[in-house]
Amino acid sequence: MSNLRQQLYSEIFIKLPILAKKQKWAVTADHCIGRIIYDSVMGCKWSKVVKSSFYKNAELSKIKEAILVCDRLKVEGKELADKLNSESLKYRKQLDTSKINKKQNK
Repeated sequence: MSNLRQQLYSEIFIKLPILAKKQKWAVTADHCIGRIIYDSVMGCKWSKVVKSSFYKNAELSKIKEAILVCDRLKVEGKELADKLNSESLKYRKQLDTSKINKKQNK
């Protein structure tokens, strides 16, 4: 496995879950953190375009992008994690946007 792939694995499955729990992100499990990062990089439900596992099968350019998202998450924390989670859930049609729109209109 390349150094970049190992780095991404370490960020998603070891480092970021610790930070997520400390900062009380909406997602704290490693596979959920991976989901929000991978979906962000791909701009859709990642598994529609990359064979599982992402860190093993994505193009190196996408691995680099994912590492940049990890770096942003370490700086921006909960706010970015929550934003990426909402975007990911929209890609997966698991977020009821009508509730969000009602809250924004109040």
